[in-house]
Amino acid sequence: MCVNLPLDHDGALGPVVLIVESDPNTCRLIKYFLHRWGVEADVVDALEEAVAKCAVRRYDLILLDG
Repeated sequence: MCVNLPLDHDGALGPVVLIVESDPNTCRLIKYFLHRWGVEADVVDALEEAVAKCAVRRYDLILLDG
């Protein structure tokens, strides 16, 4: 059986998350779990970069470091 899934978020098939995190180890861990759950993730390490990314792509969730 073939299922045609609707494309959304510039071609992504599922949710898209933006990770704003400066620690590379934390980024790898978050991306690992998101990938396992079928979530596409973009990573930036500064708030200014996050604002620029949000101007060109829609995100379902934005994770910010504290």
